[in-house]
Amino acid sequence: MKILLRILAVVFLIVVVAAVGLVYFIRSGDHKSTIEQAVAETSGYQLNIAGDLSVEFFPRLGITLNDVRLRNPGQSQELLSTSEVVLRVNLRQLLSGNLQVEELLADNFHLNYYVNADGSSIWDVAGMSESDSEDGPGSGSSDNSGIAGLTFDRISINNTSIDYQDLGAGSRYQLDNFNLETRDTNLAGRPFDLQIDFDFENNGMSEAVPVSLRSNIIVDINDANINFNNFAMTVTPLLLQGEISLVNFDSNPQFTGNLRAEPFDMRALLERLALVAEADSDGPPG
Repeated sequence: MKILLRILAVVFLIVVVAAVGLVYFIRSGDHKSTIEQAVAETSGYQLNIAGDLSVEFFPRLGITLNDVRLRNPGQSQELLSTSEVVLRVNLRQLLSGNLQVEELLADNFHLNYYVNADGSSIWDVAGMSESDSEDGPGSGSSDNSGIAGLTFDRISINNTSIDYQDLGAGSRYQLDNFNLETRDTNLAGRPFDLQIDFDFENNGMSEAVPVSLRSNIIVDINDANINFNNFAMTVTPLLLQGEISLVNFDSNPQFTGNLRAEPFDMRALLERLALVAEADSDGPPG
Protein backbone atom coordinates (compact mmCIF):
# COMPACT_ATOMS: atom_id res chain seq x y z
CA MET A 1 0.00 0.00 0.00
CA LYS A 2 2.79 2.43 0.86
CA ILE A 3 4.50 1.64 -2.45
CA LEU A 4 1.27 2.20 -4.38
CA LEU A 5 0.60 5.55 -2.75
CA ARG A 6 4.19 6.61 -3.36
CA ILE A 7 3.79 5.80 -7.05
CA LEU A 8 0.49 7.69 -7.18
CA ALA A 9 2.21 10.71 -5.65
CA VAL A 10 4.86 10.54 -8.40
CA VAL A 11 2.21 10.24 -11.13
CA PHE A 12 0.41 13.25 -9.71
CA LEU A 13 3.67 15.21 -9.64
CA ILE A 14 4.19 14.41 -13.33
CA VAL A 15 0.70 15.69 -14.15
CA VAL A 16 1.34 18.94 -12.29
CA VAL A 17 4.75 19.74 -13.78
CA ALA A 18 3.58 18.79 -17.29
CA ALA A 19 0.57 21.07 -17.03
CA VAL A 20 2.65 23.92 -15.65
CA GLY A 21 5.13 23.61 -18.49
CA LEU A 22 2.45 23.44 -21.16
CA VAL A 23 0.56 26.43 -19.75
CA TYR A 24 3.79 28.45 -19.77
CA PHE A 25 4.11 27.56 -23.44
CA ILE A 26 0.56 28.62 -24.27
CA ARG A 27 1.04 31.93 -22.51
CA SER A 28 4.33 32.70 -24.24
CA GLY A 29 3.76 31.09 -27.65
CA ASP A 30 7.44 30.15 -27.63
CA HIS A 31 9.26 27.00 -28.76
CA LYS A 32 8.99 23.66 -26.92
CA SER A 33 12.18 24.58 -25.07
CA THR A 34 9.93 26.83 -22.97
CA ILE A 35 8.10 23.76 -21.69
CA GLU A 36 11.35 21.95 -20.93
CA GLN A 37 12.68 24.97 -19.05
CA ALA A 38 9.47 25.41 -17.06
CA VAL A 39 9.49 21.75 -15.98
CA ALA A 40 13.15 22.01 -14.95
CA GLU A 41 12.52 25.16 -12.89
CA THR A 42 9.38 23.71 -11.30
CA SER A 43 10.62 20.20 -10.47
CA GLY A 44 14.38 19.91 -11.12
CA TYR A 45 13.75 17.16 -13.69
CA GLN A 46 15.02 17.22 -17.27
CA LEU A 47 12.23 17.00 -19.85
CA ASN A 48 13.00 16.06 -23.46
CA ILE A 49 10.35 16.50 -26.15
CA ALA A 50 11.90 14.31 -28.83
CA GLY A 51 8.94 14.33 -31.22
CA ASP A 52 6.78 16.93 -32.88
CA LEU A 53 4.77 19.63 -31.13
CA SER A 54 1.46 20.68 -32.65
CA VAL A 55 -0.94 23.43 -31.60
CA GLU A 56 -4.69 23.59 -32.26
CA PHE A 57 -6.73 26.77 -31.94
CA PHE A 58 -10.23 25.56 -32.83
CA PRO A 59 -12.58 24.49 -31.33
CA ARG A 60 -10.32 24.66 -28.22
CA LEU A 61 -6.80 25.82 -27.54
CA GLY A 62 -4.62 22.76 -27.21
CA ILE A 63 -1.13 21.30 -27.59
CA THR A 64 -0.01 17.79 -28.51
CA LEU A 65 3.50 16.60 -27.63
CA ASN A 66 4.95 13.43 -29.15
CA ASP A 67 7.70 11.19 -27.73
CA VAL A 68 8.12 12.87 -24.33
CA ARG A 69 10.83 11.68 -21.90
CA LEU A 70 11.74 12.69 -18.36
CA ARG A 71 14.94 12.02 -16.43
CA ASN A 72 16.71 13.05 -13.27
CA PRO A 73 19.95 14.89 -14.19
CA GLY A 74 21.72 13.03 -11.38
CA GLN A 75 20.66 9.53 -12.49
CA SER A 76 21.36 7.37 -15.55
CA GLN A 77 17.95 5.66 -15.70
CA GLU A 78 15.06 7.27 -17.55
CA LEU A 79 12.21 8.19 -15.20
CA LEU A 80 9.36 8.04 -17.68
CA SER A 81 8.39 8.18 -21.32
CA THR A 82 5.11 8.59 -23.18
CA SER A 83 4.25 8.51 -26.85
CA GLU A 84 1.78 11.39 -26.65
CA VAL A 85 0.62 14.07 -24.24
CA VAL A 86 -2.38 16.27 -25.08
CA LEU A 87 -3.35 19.41 -23.18
CA ARG A 88 -6.45 21.48 -23.88
CA VAL A 89 -7.17 24.62 -21.87
CA ASN A 90 -10.03 27.03 -21.38
CA LEU A 91 -8.85 30.09 -23.32
CA ARG A 92 -11.30 32.47 -21.65
CA GLN A 93 -10.13 31.42 -18.19
CA LEU A 94 -6.49 31.63 -19.27
CA LEU A 95 -6.91 35.20 -20.51
CA SER A 96 -8.50 36.01 -17.13
CA GLY A 97 -5.41 34.67 -15.32
CA ASN A 98 -6.93 31.31 -14.26
CA LEU A 99 -5.27 28.02 -15.26
CA GLN A 100 -8.20 25.76 -16.12
CA VAL A 101 -7.14 22.65 -18.03
CA GLU A 102 -10.08 21.09 -19.84
CA GLU A 103 -8.25 17.87 -20.71
CA LEU A 104 -4.85 16.35 -19.97
CA LEU A 105 -4.40 13.07 -21.83
CA ALA A 106 -1.41 10.68 -22.01
CA ASP A 107 -1.09 7.34 -23.82
CA ASN A 108 1.50 4.54 -23.82
CA PHE A 109 3.04 5.86 -20.64
CA HIS A 110 5.96 4.05 -18.94
CA LEU A 111 7.32 5.01 -15.50
CA ASN A 112 10.36 3.66 -13.61
CA TYR A 113 10.54 3.90 -9.82
CA TYR A 114 13.82 2.43 -8.57
CA VAL A 115 15.06 2.47 -4.98
CA ASN A 116 18.82 2.06 -4.68
CA ALA A 117 20.56 -0.15 -2.10
CA ASP A 118 21.15 2.90 0.12
CA GLY A 119 17.41 3.69 0.21
CA SER A 120 17.54 6.64 -2.18
CA SER A 121 15.24 6.82 -5.19
CA ILE A 122 16.09 7.75 -8.77
CA TRP A 123 13.36 10.39 -8.36
CA ASP A 124 15.30 12.20 -5.61
CA VAL A 125 16.63 15.48 -7.02
CA ALA A 126 19.81 16.57 -5.27
CA GLY A 127 19.51 19.92 -3.50
CA MET A 128 15.86 20.63 -4.39
CA SER A 129 14.50 20.60 -0.85
CA GLU A 130 17.45 22.54 0.51
CA SER A 131 17.24 25.21 -2.19
CA ASP A 132 13.51 25.55 -1.72
CA SER A 133 13.98 26.24 1.97
CA GLU A 134 16.79 28.73 1.31
CA ASP A 135 14.69 30.74 -1.11
CA GLY A 136 12.74 32.06 1.83
CA PRO A 137 9.01 32.41 2.34
CA GLY A 138 8.46 34.64 -0.66
CA SER A 139 9.57 32.35 -3.48
CA GLY A 140 8.17 29.03 -2.32
CA SER A 141 4.79 30.33 -1.28
CA SER A 142 4.27 32.30 -4.47
CA ASP A 143 5.15 29.29 -6.63
CA ASN A 144 2.73 27.09 -4.70
CA SER A 145 0.02 29.71 -4.99
CA GLY A 146 0.39 29.67 -8.76
CA ILE A 147 0.32 25.88 -9.00
CA ALA A 148 -2.61 25.71 -6.58
CA GLY A 149 -4.63 27.70 -9.10
CA LEU A 150 -4.46 24.83 -11.61
CA THR A 151 -7.72 22.98 -12.22
CA PHE A 152 -8.30 19.98 -14.48
CA ASP A 153 -11.75 19.21 -15.86
CA ARG A 154 -10.44 15.81 -16.90
CA ILE A 155 -7.21 13.81 -16.56
CA SER A 156 -6.92 10.55 -18.48
CA ILE A 157 -3.76 8.38 -18.48
CA ASN A 158 -4.15 5.14 -20.45
CA ASN A 159 -2.17 2.03 -21.28
CA THR A 160 0.51 2.82 -18.71
CA SER A 161 3.16 0.50 -17.29
CA ILE A 162 5.04 1.12 -14.04
CA ASP A 163 8.21 -0.74 -13.02
CA TYR A 164 9.06 -0.64 -9.28
CA GLN A 165 12.37 -2.06 -8.01
CA ASP A 166 13.89 -1.96 -4.53
CA LEU A 167 17.50 -3.11 -4.74
CA GLY A 168 17.92 -3.12 -0.96
CA ALA A 169 14.92 -5.39 -0.38
CA GLY A 170 15.48 -7.41 -3.55
CA SER A 171 11.88 -6.85 -4.67
CA ARG A 172 10.40 -5.96 -8.04
CA TYR A 173 6.82 -5.20 -9.00
CA GLN A 174 5.22 -4.42 -12.35
CA LEU A 175 1.95 -2.55 -12.95
CA ASP A 176 0.57 -3.04 -16.48
CA ASN A 177 -2.56 -1.76 -18.22
CA PHE A 178 -2.59 1.11 -15.71
CA ASN A 179 -5.49 3.48 -16.42
CA LEU A 180 -6.21 6.63 -14.40
CA GLU A 181 -9.25 8.90 -14.66
CA THR A 182 -10.14 11.97 -12.61
CA ARG A 183 -12.71 14.72 -12.95
CA ASP A 184 -12.70 18.27 -11.55
CA THR A 185 -9.15 17.77 -10.27
CA ASN A 186 -7.58 20.60 -8.27
CA LEU A 187 -4.74 21.29 -5.82
CA ALA A 188 -6.54 23.81 -3.64
CA GLY A 189 -8.32 21.49 -1.19
CA ARG A 190 -11.59 20.83 -3.06
CA PRO A 191 -12.60 17.15 -3.23
CA PHE A 192 -12.56 15.20 -6.51
CA ASP A 193 -12.93 11.57 -7.55
CA LEU A 194 -10.13 9.24 -8.67
CA GLN A 195 -10.46 5.92 -10.52
CA ILE A 196 -7.52 3.59 -11.19
CA ASP A 197 -7.33 0.09 -12.69
CA PHE A 198 -4.20 -1.95 -13.36
CA ASP A 199 -2.73 -5.47 -13.48
CA PHE A 200 -0.26 -6.20 -10.69
CA GLU A 201 2.66 -8.58 -11.18
CA ASN A 202 5.19 -9.66 -8.55
CA ASN A 203 8.35 -11.67 -9.24
CA GLY A 204 7.38 -15.31 -9.36
CA MET A 205 3.71 -14.79 -10.23
CA SER A 206 2.27 -17.05 -12.92
CA GLU A 207 -0.21 -14.41 -14.09
CA ALA A 208 -1.03 -10.77 -13.37
CA VAL A 209 -3.70 -9.87 -10.80
CA PRO A 210 -6.31 -7.20 -11.66
CA VAL A 211 -6.54 -4.37 -9.11
CA SER A 212 -9.03 -1.52 -8.96
CA LEU A 213 -8.90 1.56 -6.77
CA ARG A 214 -11.55 4.21 -6.13
CA SER A 215 -11.31 7.22 -3.83
CA ASN A 216 -12.40 10.77 -3.20
CA ILE A 217 -9.26 12.94 -3.02
CA ILE A 218 -8.46 16.23 -1.31
CA VAL A 219 -5.09 17.76 -2.27
CA ASP A 220 -3.78 20.85 -0.47
CA ILE A 221 -0.48 21.72 -2.11
CA ASN A 222 0.19 24.66 0.23
CA ASP A 223 0.07 22.35 3.28
CA ALA A 224 1.62 19.43 1.31
CA ASN A 225 -1.19 17.07 2.33
CA ILE A 226 -3.31 14.54 0.41
CA ASN A 227 -6.38 12.84 1.91
CA PHE A 228 -7.85 9.68 0.34
CA ASN A 229 -11.47 9.49 1.56
CA ASN A 230 -13.92 6.68 0.79
CA PHE A 231 -10.87 4.65 -0.24
CA ALA A 232 -11.69 1.26 -1.79
CA MET A 233 -9.18 -1.14 -3.32
CA THR A 234 -10.22 -4.49 -4.77
CA VAL A 235 -7.77 -7.38 -5.18
CA THR A 236 -9.96 -10.49 -5.31
CA PRO A 237 -10.69 -11.94 -2.74
CA LEU A 238 -9.82 -8.74 -0.81
CA LEU A 239 -11.84 -5.53 -0.60
CA LEU A 240 -9.92 -2.93 1.40
CA GLN A 241 -11.79 0.21 2.52
CA GLY A 242 -11.10 3.24 4.69
CA GLU A 243 -9.25 6.54 4.71
CA ILE A 244 -5.56 7.38 4.14
CA SER A 245 -3.63 10.62 4.57
CA LEU A 246 -0.27 11.54 3.03
CA VAL A 247 1.30 14.49 4.85
CA ASN A 248 4.46 16.50 4.16
CA PHE A 249 4.73 14.96 0.69
CA ASP A 250 7.17 17.66 -0.41
CA SER A 251 9.77 17.01 2.30
CA ASN A 252 9.20 14.12 4.72
CA PRO A 253 6.26 11.99 3.47
CA GLN A 254 4.28 10.16 6.15
CA PHE A 255 1.24 7.94 5.75
CA THR A 256 -1.54 7.58 8.29
CA GLY A 257 -4.99 6.07 8.02
CA ASN A 258 -7.57 3.51 8.94
CA LEU A 259 -8.18 0.56 6.62
CA ARG A 260 -10.56 -2.34 7.12
CA ALA A 261 -11.60 -5.48 5.22
CA GLU A 262 -14.32 -8.08 5.50
CA PRO A 263 -13.15 -11.64 6.27
CA PHE A 264 -11.38 -13.19 3.28
CA ASP A 265 -9.09 -16.11 2.41
CA MET A 266 -5.64 -14.77 3.33
CA ARG A 267 -3.81 -17.79 1.91
CA ALA A 268 -5.58 -17.49 -1.44
CA LEU A 269 -4.57 -13.83 -1.67
CA LEU A 270 -0.93 -14.47 -0.69
CA GLU A 271 -0.67 -17.32 -3.21
CA ARG A 272 -2.20 -15.17 -5.92
CA LEU A 273 0.32 -12.39 -5.25
CA ALA A 274 3.21 -14.91 -5.12
CA LEU A 275 4.00 -13.89 -1.54
CA VAL A 276 3.78 -17.53 -0.40
CA ALA A 277 4.32 -20.69 -2.43
CA GLU A 278 1.18 -22.57 -3.44
CA ALA A 279 2.82 -25.88 -2.46
CA ASP A 280 3.23 -24.78 1.18
CA SER A 281 0.99 -26.70 3.54
CA ASP A 282 1.53 -24.48 6.56
CA GLY A 283 -0.51 -21.37 7.16
CA PRO A 284 0.70 -18.00 5.92
CA PRO A 285 3.12 -16.07 8.12
CA GLY A 286 1.40 -13.97 10.77
